[in-house]
Amino acid sequence: MRAAFLGMTLLLLANTWACGQSNLPDAMTRLVNDDTLVVIHLDLKTLNVAPGGTSFAALLDPIQPLSQIAGGLDQAFAKLKMVPVSDVYCILGTTDLPLDGVLVVPTTEPRPVLEALRSVWPNDVEELAGTVLAGSAQARARLRAVKSAPRVEFATAMEAVRGTSIRVAIAPSQDARRVIREFLPVLPQQLGGGELANSIDGTTWLALGLNVPPKVEVRLIVQGSNPTSTEALRGIIEKLATLAFQSEVAKKVLPKSNELLPLFIPKRDNDRLTLLLNDANGGAKRLTEEVLPPLVELARSNSRQSAAIGNMKHLGLAMHNYHDANKAFPPAASLAKDGKQKLLSWRVLILPFLDQQGLYNQFHLDEAWDSPHNKTLIAKMPDVYETGNITTEQRKQAMTTFLVPVGPKTVFAQSEGVRIRDITDGTSNTIMIVDASKEKATIWTKPDDLLFDPEHPWLNLDQGGLKQFRATFCDGSVRRLGESTKLANLRRYFQMNDGEIIEE
Repeated sequence: MRAAFLGMTLLLLANTWACGQSNLPDAMTRLVNDDTLVVIHLDLKTLNVAPGGTSFAALLDPIQPLSQIAGGLDQAFAKLKMVPVSDVYCILGTTDLPLDGVLVVPTTEPRPVLEALRSVWPNDVEELAGTVLAGSAQARARLRAVKSAPRVEFATAMEAVRGTSIRVAIAPSQDARRVIREFLPVLPQQLGGGELANSIDGTTWLALGLNVPPKVEVRLIVQGSNPTSTEALRGIIEKLATLAFQSEVAKKVLPKSNELLPLFIPKRDNDRLTLLLNDANGGAKRLTEEVLPPLVELARSNSRQSAAIGNMKHLGLAMHNYHDANKAFPPAASLAKDGKQKLLSWRVLILPFLDQQGLYNQFHLDEAWDSPHNKTLIAKMPDVYETGNITTEQRKQAMTTFLVPVGPKTVFAQSEGVRIRDITDGTSNTIMIVDASKEKATIWTKPDDLLFDPEHPWLNLDQGGLKQFRATFCDGSVRRLGESTKLANLRRYFQMNDGEIIEE
């Protein structure tokens, strides 16, 4: 439950917020104070959270493992909708960080709400003074101690984007503004420089309204205190958008980034900024067809790349544990009795050191990876071999890009395992495992690895057209090697005993 609401206090109400009023309903009044930064509303009447409908797990899939969290929200929202509860509110305050929120349902009939939430979070739900709380014990205690204070700007911001399925209202308190001024007193030169205080103090609130498919709409409204500060803020937003859409990453994933840029620059009307993307102006279509798909794929790729780093560290540790048990690292492949035919990959040989002894025992170790029996085990690839470089189809085939280098003077050049003492160039200077390009992806049990070519050390290592890759070194460290790596150094990293010094 600690991470279940991503640092937000989720408030699920049985009654709709009277957005045009200056105060929150009685059940909410004591939960909003000077510490509150963000209020989010989800309209469960228009957000279909039933099976087959809008899925928060799907929305958060690009930032795994948060989709597991969203899966809990899917269940909770679907069950609350049956109670019925139609409106979901989220509140985020500075004291809610990091990642510790509580869910609150004001209700005169707590029993069905308790049952609904306990079916999702059995040990983190309680009844309190006409409400039902769900969250960690610490978070629930903090919520009980809140001293309320009126914040009418949240109701005003919510009203500005009325009619959308998801509404977000942001209104920095005076303390929040002070913290921002202290940590970022001056704007970066790329944004024009100058003091940030005018833009921060001149912003009253920000409202974001979203309608999800099939009828997509985005409404962004920023309320300033006067035209001058509002225009200054518009200029900052324009510069931020320009930097984002003209970056190298944007040019790579958004081929029409310059053409798309104007869609994301708000227009000013007196002291208010407005950005609207809908069917009428064509913005919704371009957002869903040209912007979101490549950005979602980029987010997924980045998430997988981050997970891959952890996997590579885990593999490095397993290699060392294998060495401790066998007095040498594993060979790149096990061999048949004739000493020639390759049978199974090193990825199979280290399974016992990856807490996969049971899977290891299922292999016929005297048979090739593609024997009738061993082929049945391909689909059981452990998660630790998941990489960030492969395609969806390759993933379905249980393929990986975690390879060991084989070739002249590499750790895996021999048919027998190498001992640490044989790595005379030093374990911190010698590559053990690489995350190769997707073109070199192989079925994880297959004894197929990276053939290192001293004359072309970058061969099969570039990723997405970029000269960069990650490697686990023989000391267990994981490093990223990029275009700035000297060619001579890259060659030396692959060779364990060339006697050459790595140049600075």
